[in-house]
Parts: sequence; C-alpha cells; structure tokens
Amino acid sequence: MLYRTKVLSLILILPALSFLILFFFIPSVYNFKISLTDVSLLAINEGGDFVGFENYHKLLHDPKFWRAFKNTALWLTAFTVLLRLVIG
Repeated sequence: MLYRTKVLSLILILPALSFLILFFFIPSVYNFKISLTDVSLLAINEGGDFVGFENYHKLLHDPKFWRAFKNTALWLTAFTVLLRLVIG
C-alpha cells in the first residue's frame, strides 16, 4: 500500500515538476549562460565571446542602473503601501 501511495504521489506531481523544468529552470540556465557572453541580441544564434562576470561588473558599477533600481524599489514600495492603506 505504501508503494502505491508513493507511485501515485509521484504521478500527480510529475506534470507540475515538468512544467517547472521546462518553463523555469531551462530558460534560467540558458539566460545565465548568455549573460556570461558578449553576444548581440540581434545575432544570438551566432554565440559570442565568453567574458565571464564582466557584464555583471559593468552593471553594478553603472550609476544609471542604481538610479533605476532605486526608482523601482521606491515606486514599488510606495505603491504597494499606499494601495494597502487605501484598500485596508
């Protein structure tokens, strides 16, 4: 009986697990791999030169990124708090 329960639970969770793998994990790994290259989005199939974490270094040292990050955090926080106060 315990074996049947385990098999049934595996069968029931398999569609959700396949959905996560197909639509979340595979694209996430692919995007991370692309982020480590110097590839143009117009020629993404041609690959690109491996640059490692240089793209992330540029991003973290760009003042425009931090301004956009602060604006997003401020508006997201302010909007959700105000909306929560209005809705109750």
